[in-house]
Amino acid sequence: MHSVRETIIVGEKDGNDGKEGGLMERIRKRVRKYKLSRVVEVGEPDVEKPKSFKYIIMNLPVEKISGEKLAEMRKKAGFIRNLLDIRIAREIDIPGLRDLYNAAFFQCPDPYRPITIEDMTKIFHKATIIIANLYGTDAGFIILKIEQRSPDEAQGTEETPVAADSNSLREDDVRTVRVGVIAGIAVLPQHRNKGVATAIGLKGWEYLSDKNLDFLQCEVYEENEPSLSLITWVGFRPVGELVLKAPSAAAINPLERI
Repeated sequence: MHSVRETIIVGEKDGNDGKEGGLMERIRKRVRKYKLSRVVEVGEPDVEKPKSFKYIIMNLPVEKISGEKLAEMRKKAGFIRNLLDIRIAREIDIPGLRDLYNAAFFQCPDPYRPITIEDMTKIFHKATIIIANLYGTDAGFIILKIEQRSPDEAQGTEETPVAADSNSLREDDVRTVRVGVIAGIAVLPQHRNKGVATAIGLKGWEYLSDKNLDFLQCEVYEENEPSLSLITWVGFRPVGELVLKAPSAAAINPLERI
């Protein structure tokens, strides 16, 4: 079994702001200003020159989720919303979820290794998984988890303040925030660009909306431009970075961090 070592670094980063450009350049520009950085080493400590795989930590304060944006998302999802059969995963769904995950991520820019039944079983017992079925076939899913964190760990920067009514504690109390983590969202290749991911995201928000959350958060691989584009359009903004150091992509199990 791979060993995992994690370091969390909080503090202002130095660096040249660079020039304004497209989406990726704007995100990289903000990366240089991050106050929150997590470095996770995966594999054996004696491996020479491990590769670095960088994920962008994205936050969306719940107070900034507007009715207008939700209406935009419903319009973007279009008629596909009415065709999807949505359900909460049960234990009987684990083998199918394993196959769905492997098929969806095999053709993604993210570092990939097939997951096992054991991997998916662990996640099933730690998180809530919502499955979208289209024309009788499971076409995608979203993995959700609720966590309690310190403000520094959850926020990363001063640009995403804690909601004013979420922490009515004295200054000397330990303050925490509730974070709704989108630990994974995937759609089969043949069903992409049809609004399925947006429809699944809407269902995810319906599930989380009454959980008294301060933030939504996700981690997006820096080379997955379609996902970064979608999540930025929804309203998420970069607040930090997660760097996985591993001998190869095959050593990384993204679900292991859930």
